[in-house]
Amino acid sequence: MSTTRFALAQIDTCVGDLDGNAAKVMATTRMARERADVVVFPEMTLTGYPIEDLALRATFREAAWNKANELAAQLESEGMGGLYVVVGTVGTDHANGKPRNRLVVLHGGLVWAGYDKHFLPNYGVFDEFRIFSAGERHAVLSIDGVRVGLAICEDIWQDGGPVAELAAEHIDVLLTINGSPYEEGKTQTRLDLARRRAAEVHAPMIYVNQVGGQDDLVFDGGTFVVDTDGTLLQRSPMFMEDLAYFTLDTDREHQEVCEVAPRMDPDEEVYTACVLGLKDYMAKNGFTGVCLGLSGGIGGRRGGRRQCVRHLDAEHVFVARLERRRRRSGRQHRGALRRAADQTDVRCVPAAARAGRRVRGEPAGAHPRRHCHGLLELQGCACTRDREQVRARLRLFDNLR
Repeated sequence: MSTTRFALAQIDTCVGDLDGNAAKVMATTRMARERADVVVFPEMTLTGYPIEDLALRATFREAAWNKANELAAQLESEGMGGLYVVVGTVGTDHANGKPRNRLVVLHGGLVWAGYDKHFLPNYGVFDEFRIFSAGERHAVLSIDGVRVGLAICEDIWQDGGPVAELAAEHIDVLLTINGSPYEEGKTQTRLDLARRRAAEVHAPMIYVNQVGGQDDLVFDGGTFVVDTDGTLLQRSPMFMEDLAYFTLDTDREHQEVCEVAPRMDPDEEVYTACVLGLKDYMAKNGFTGVCLGLSGGIGGRRGGRRQCVRHLDAEHVFVARLERRRRRSGRQHRGALRRAADQTDVRCVPAAARAGRRVRGEPAGAHPRRHCHGLLELQGCACTRDREQVRARLRLFDNLR
């Protein structure tokens, strides 16, 4: 019997953070070392995805390649050189100097094998055709006699190309690493596509996807494995990092079903994608807080504050209360905002009607509209003579220190 154990590492990477991404690969591999022979990471693991024009910088490509070599040496030094660690990075086409979207295998202290992405998408949010040079050769990785066909994301979405070539190679499993962003309904589309490709190559297919927000994109994860007959063998949860395992037994006609995460409700998918996108956008860009200007309406009370607070500590969410002039509506307005803030423990600060005006209840000497750490300042502007308009100037500064 010939079995190969795969660890499917669905992780959240950050564009340009070579050290941080490599550290995450090391930490995940340490967790998987006792249960896996092959540890698989998503597309462009070391560089983050999508790197856009950063790939065009020769110095960055050199740094990324050096980081892959360092990572291979570190794996060897910690006694994990016998593992096959599959990561994505950026390479160089030496014929024309353009970058390549590359898969590499780290083994025995070396960058042991490589494969370049063939099909470069140039639609929707993708701009790879302009940036990268396309690969020309398919690749089969032999691990203790088990033949593993390799592909990167778009290579399985297009007919022909490397998948068609692998169909004639008698592979035992098709392994694809991906950076596929979230779209409504795309989960089922991916699964249907994987079933067609598994039938085409007459082997199970492993689909490892990236998770997390990166600028204007959200990656949902949802890593999975399908058998030759289309049976779903494994599926990871969406919108969270996960380390799952799959054992391939080449002597079996059909593989054993592993853990399959349930499908999310469609509305919950969309909401969770919005929350994760906001959370990672703040974290990866160094923001230390969020300021919300709330009017007291249903959108302010329930929408913005809940999305911010669900995955941000309440202490990092500040609410600016925009007061009204009429006494009765003003009381109702302030009460609604206080209740909204109390429900989530966020800090609610009134915007003063005039610059320098002390708000009722304000402690003498203190200025409640200036955050003690200097991260947030709310400054009231002088109102018009008839007091019809109040402007609140909100300024976030020093948020990248």
